[in-house]
Amino acid sequence: MFMTIEDETGVANLVIWQTVFEKYRRILPLILRPARDQ
Repeated sequence: MFMTIEDETGVANLVIWQTVFEKYRRILPLILRPARDQ
């Protein structure tokens, strides 16, 4: 899975392997928040 995260200081591209995603699937909603338009 590929993701891009961004804040006031810049952008970072992430690669999340399937095994890592499955391991942390339950807590990901706490970490990853949906994007919102500004």
